[in-house]
Amino acid sequence: MVNFSKATHYALRALMYLVKNKGRSYIKIKEIAKNEDMPRNFLSKILQVLIKNRIVNSSLGPMGGVKLASDYRRISVADVITAIDGRMNEEGCVLFGYKRCPELVSCPIQNECQNIRRKFHSKLKNITLNKLYNF
Repeated sequence: MVNFSKATHYALRALMYLVKNKGRSYIKIKEIAKNEDMPRNFLSKILQVLIKNRIVNSSLGPMGGVKLASDYRRISVADVITAIDGRMNEEGCVLFGYKRCPELVSCPIQNECQNIRRKFHSKLKNITLNKLYNF
């Protein structure tokens, strides 16, 4: 089973809020936090990471806030996960939870798990914010 961080969960929810409000200019972080029931400070940190990874743009001032940096039809779930949590670990042990499988070469299940992870990541690359929005 794959578990994503709370930060990734919040990032996807915040991005979906931006997609739902795509006709508006910049949206205040306070508004997103309130309407999506997320801690504002935590959301601010998450959005800073998304800004750094050019998924979200920001603007200061009374009319400032955040908005999507590019077309939401091109931003994938994999892009968001990678920005927040980093690249998926393809060498981790699914049976015992090691960060790197000590028996990577000889473990019969590890090879199969790596293939599953690669396919899963490929699927996530094909799920865009647009697909989530229209789901």
